[in-house]
Amino acid sequence: MSDVTAQPTWGRPRMGRGHTATAQAAVAAADSRRALKFATILIVFSIVAQRFGFWAGPFPISLTMLVVFPALAVMYFFRGVKFDAVALMLFVALSSLQIVSFMTTEDLYVKPTAMFMTILLNLLYCLCAPLTDADGDKFRSWSIKMFTVFAVFSLIQFAIQFVNPGPHWFKLSTIFPNEILIDQRFAAVNPLEYGGNVYRSNGVFFPEPSYAGAFFSRAVAFTYWFHGSWLALGLQVVALAITFSGLGFATVLCFVGAALALAPRAFFKRVRPLYLILAGVIALLLAISWTFLGIGDYGARRGGEFGSDHSSAYFRFVAPVNMLNRSLETATPREILIGRGPGAGDRLESGAGIELVPNPIVLSIYEYGVFGAILYVALILRAFGRTYRSAPLYLMIIVQVLFIQPMTNVANETIMTYLLGAFVVAGTARKKAAPARR
Repeated sequence: MSDVTAQPTWGRPRMGRGHTATAQAAVAAADSRRALKFATILIVFSIVAQRFGFWAGPFPISLTMLVVFPALAVMYFFRGVKFDAVALMLFVALSSLQIVSFMTTEDLYVKPTAMFMTILLNLLYCLCAPLTDADGDKFRSWSIKMFTVFAVFSLIQFAIQFVNPGPHWFKLSTIFPNEILIDQRFAAVNPLEYGGNVYRSNGVFFPEPSYAGAFFSRAVAFTYWFHGSWLALGLQVVALAITFSGLGFATVLCFVGAALALAPRAFFKRVRPLYLILAGVIALLLAISWTFLGIGDYGARRGGEFGSDHSSAYFRFVAPVNMLNRSLETATPREILIGRGPGAGDRLESGAGIELVPNPIVLSIYEYGVFGAILYVALILRAFGRTYRSAPLYLMIIVQVLFIQPMTNVANETIMTYLLGAFVVAGTARKKAAPARR
């Protein structure tokens, strides 16, 4: 009997000796189809529902967060997702350290409910969709179409403000009451210039342009690497550009650098004449539009933000590292090893009293110490390494999750990172099953 592709068996009763390899393959194929349907619906819902929810005191609880976790539990029950044993062990070790830090810290920075949510978000990284190679290809094809549809929504939103000016195109409160929205916590309406009347696209469904930028940066890299159409790639590139998101631009540059370093032949093999023409047309259109909008020096200003102590880049990247270095100089051995406690990083402030937004690496060291940071990094590496078969895409998402994006404590972004990472590029290289005994 010929060999077949073996599938993960986490969460499924073990097959008896009487089951043949053919029967195992049939069960795996059924699980894969189920996972494909579940994951498709869940990703679309989690994107569309991000800005909806309610407030629990000063904290927003999104509809995405309320629905995704029960949905994943249902998916697990119906074998639509699986637990990875290695990731689960890392999660248990990290959660144990977080609880110890929470119980022994002198200053209580977070409530037990917030601690529970932090642990629950980390649990996401222990799950994966058991797609077969064939269903993985279907998922990739579908995902490119999904990215493109959301890019079109973003383009329409950005363009329509020049026909009918005003911020109302970027607010959902013009359609829905504030009681069912969580926009108040985010910068959904974000002008290019302070006090200006030209607004950055938030992708319609995203809480702010930086979220949309992170989304479309992954879309561009994904579509390019998996041979999406030139039209899809062009729409996604423009959608990324009109978010004017430094996070998105940095992520794409990370992908390009990783591809050139790790797989240069594969990267240039994907360069088609249409792509070069498309890049030139997009660059020309952006140059004309930026000049028309009077923001020709916008990119130069964003690039120089790291040197300014009043910029968003400074408060996200430079200042948190400086503050961490100073805090380690006076830290006790306990604080170095297991940190200052959950939530302590939320109180990092600059000398001017402005709240800092540290990246996950800085935040992990500050709150959970060296041990916690090592476990968190190992969990992220395992989570996405298990599902990413493309080294450039894998490195891109790792750098974005650990170093670029500053939103490690925001539930929506954590959920989106997981779904667009661990689910979109689903399917791992699997060993062949041993031939069945006769």
